[in-house]
Amino acid sequence: MVGKSNLYSRANIASLTTPSPTLQKLPHPPRGLGGFGPFMAEDNMIALSLWHELGLKHAMTGDVALDFVGAMSVRGYIDRRARWIRVRKMMTLPATLLEPLTESIVAGIYSSWAIHYLTGGGVPAWLWWILNQVLWLAVDLDVRRNLSTNVRDMGPEPTIPAFIAAWAAREALALPIWIYAMVGSTVMWRGNRYRILASGECSTQSGAGARATRRRGRRRDMEETDQDVRAVRDQDVKPETDQDVRTGRDQDTEMPSQENPTPAARRRTTTKADAHRRGGETRP
Repeated sequence: MVGKSNLYSRANIASLTTPSPTLQKLPHPPRGLGGFGPFMAEDNMIALSLWHELGLKHAMTGDVALDFVGAMSVRGYIDRRARWIRVRKMMTLPATLLEPLTESIVAGIYSSWAIHYLTGGGVPAWLWWILNQVLWLAVDLDVRRNLSTNVRDMGPEPTIPAFIAAWAAREALALPIWIYAMVGSTVMWRGNRYRILASGECSTQSGAGARATRRRGRRRDMEETDQDVRAVRDQDVKPETDQDVRTGRDQDTEMPSQENPTPAARRRTTTKADAHRRGGETRP
């Protein structure tokens, strides 16, 4: 079984018991994949169960796993980042609290202070911060280059200036998104609003506000789908020629047959059948 960038054995998953406190209260708690249904991050829960319940180790491969999320607005990107931060907050709080320290801007701030202190003021903090950002960007550009040379059919690549602009926007939004996500516990998923519980499970939100939010989410999903459909149609549909129109008209014209008789044929057949039931014959 494949989940995001994880590969699991179906037989191993079938032997797992559910870690859901809600499902464990049932008379017969489900086993296997069904036992992970209440979790939004079910791949993480499956990995934990395989580790703790079956004692199976995890392995990293050298293969590249691509995650195609399609066209996404800035608001959609913020919602997606906030959703998974809120899920991780309930499942692995200590690691989630340390996440800002792994972002380039925050890491540059505390590392520049450390370098400035260790060198006795010999290296200006602002200079080290700029150097940190340049080195961070250089690493990400190298990752981009490796992906473009080792992964096929990724589509047209953005130009380097466009990539740098998107990179800078992502780095600038990282800390504000983390703060926004940490002060809430509800997320949007496929047009529905859920509350993430302390156990890592999610519960559906109800009420007029939630219904309005679901309608807005579904409308946004439909608009994005329509945009994708129009893009594909513009690429694939070609103008019809006169020959195409004549061929389509010929195919649409149906000839009378025994399976699809004309109205007059149906009347004649009915008249003969009625006469046969009365024991007589029809006259011409």
